[in-house]
Amino acid sequence: MSNRRRIVKTYKQKQEEVATAIEVPEIIHEQLWSLTEWMEANWRPVVAGIAIVTVVWGGIGLFQMLTARSARSTAAANAPVYAAMAKPVYAPPADLQGEDPNKPLGTSFATAKERAEAVVAAAAGLEGDEKVLAEVVVGTAKGTLGDRAAQLAAIDAAIAAVGDAPIAQALLAQRATALTALAKGAEAADAWAKVAAGANTAALKGMALVRSGDAINPKLHKDGAGDAAKAKAAYQAAIAAVADAGKAPTEGHAGFLHLEATAKLGQLE
Repeated sequence: MSNRRRIVKTYKQKQEEVATAIEVPEIIHEQLWSLTEWMEANWRPVVAGIAIVTVVWGGIGLFQMLTARSARSTAAANAPVYAAMAKPVYAPPADLQGEDPNKPLGTSFATAKERAEAVVAAAAGLEGDEKVLAEVVVGTAKGTLGDRAAQLAAIDAAIAAVGDAPIAQALLAQRATALTALAKGAEAADAWAKVAAGANTAALKGMALVRSGDAINPKLHKDGAGDAAKAKAAYQAAIAAVADAGKAPTEGHAGFLHLEATAKLGQLE
């Protein structure tokens, strides 16, 4: 028990040195200690949750961009794919009695698996200039069904087709998400680094750098695989990216990313 206290004290002392160097306000100190101690005991579910958020961010953001492009396209044959993906997933509560006030308008799917199967089934008639982008949506559905290799292949084909178009950034983020799901740590880290390099906001850059570090952080993988030095560098870069004039942000997405990156950096010290 005494050894545990000594370890925690030493860890906090190291964190204080890092926090002082970047002028972290007192309120952030308190939040940081709470976050880091909690993460020591709960990092696995945290990582699982972050992975889900990352997939949702990449999937929804990309889907919205592709839908907008499809609306301007004459490739009407691709519309069923977008229509199926646009339907919500909703299952009513098991103990529901009477009318369900939360039921989505129109049709919906009971599970993400059912929606993914519908998207794949709708892909038979893909054609035209927008086919390669519609296939990214189909690839995402196949990824949901467990075929991450097909998802990655669709994304790579789309990246090659769009060149330097603005949508390429969203495709890169989707590629990084797919590589993360495939447990290709080093490749995923490089892919997230590319997303960070092209990010147009500090928060997006910070998020991509944190995910880059996560992909190769030995503390976040059951087998301990990864590269601690490169992960630390990614977290340090994320902290610098979201810092406001050298100070830790105190609110919003940037504030959370700063706390997350600082906590994970401390885990590797």
